[in-house]
Amino acid sequence: MRDFIAHNAKFVLDWGQLILVLAIIIGLGIIYMLGRKNKYHLPRGIFGWLSAVLSLFFIVLSVLAFVGITMEKPHTGMILQQFEEIKGGKAPNLSFKLVSDDTEHDISEYFGDVILVNIWATWCPPCLAEMPLIQALYDDVKQENIAFVMISTDESAEVAQAYFRKNEFTLPIYMLDGPLPEPYSSRILPTTYVISPNGKLVSKHAGMANYNSDSFRKFLRDLSAEPVLSVR
Repeated sequence: MRDFIAHNAKFVLDWGQLILVLAIIIGLGIIYMLGRKNKYHLPRGIFGWLSAVLSLFFIVLSVLAFVGITMEKPHTGMILQQFEEIKGGKAPNLSFKLVSDDTEHDISEYFGDVILVNIWATWCPPCLAEMPLIQALYDDVKQENIAFVMISTDESAEVAQAYFRKNEFTLPIYMLDGPLPEPYSSRILPTTYVISPNGKLVSKHAGMANYNSDSFRKFLRDLSAEPVLSVR
């Protein structure tokens, strides 16, 4: 359930529960129609029983999904709301360590460039699915004023490095000394932030996305062309 929400966070929060209620009603309607003219309202024939079992299975999955969304919605909704409140404002402080040389860095060091901050982990399937796309984007724009801050979370630097070496990724890996500070904190992985050259938070996406698309590449390049004011 969490992986599904990670792919479609905003849509799921807004419409997921309503869609699932409709799905449950449809499933119950199918079962009723299959047995409404039969004794004890039971379906008749192999096709009828198979349809009823599949409908019941569909109902159970819908109920579990409804419960999952209900449990995830308060925290996820709070995070999305927090971002909307700070969107367009100065990016909050974020400190991290570059794994390759163990040096300490701060997000403000990259002000003046477009910054793509990606929170990921090797145990997160959507993170692994989008990583080749981010690598392809990095290969295309790394000579431009675009910084990539790939923060591996809830795992060791050795695990993250081993995954990158195995897949021949050259993106820079960063680690945190502690938990992610608000509002970068998220129970949804991957989560990606884009910060303008002027140090303003301009976008957040919770879940997997195609960051190697022409539209996203144009978005980054348009941002990098903006005049840089005082960002310190």
